Amino acid sequence: IIFLFFVLLISTTLDAQKPTPQQLTMNDAVQRALKHSPDLKAWRYQVQALKSGAKSEMAGYYPTVDLTSKVYQNNGEKNLDSTTQLSTSQLVYSFAGPLQRYQQAKNIAQVSELDRIIQSNQTRLTFYFHILQGMHL
Repeated sequence: IIFLFFVLLISTTLDAQKPTPQQLTMNDAVQRALKHSPDLKAWRYQVQALKSGAKSEMAGYYPTVDLTSKVYQNNGEKNLDSTTQLSTSQLVYSFAGPLQRYQQAKNIAQVSELDRIIQSNQTRLTFYFHILQGMHL
């Protein structure tokens, strides 16, 4: 009798620990599908890359520092010779330089962001269409 009591106690404890299935609303299911869609993730990463590229175009106005060092040995000599060169430069102004490339890259990033929004909305509508089509079958 004690053994049966423990078996019943353990089985009810295990049943209580099982997760209950969660029902999703149509909106929740679509939101999850959109969140985990590989195509939409790729679009988001592409937009991020384009925005970063636009910011890097402004680097043309930043100062540049170059350091070059060489070690060499002339034929027949035992000693090593070396040279080191340090140079700096900075673009002061350019009519068609980094600013124009920045504006172009920024515009491309904005167009890509709009394309991503359109793609997301098209995917959302497709998901809803398939769900509604399945409900009428």
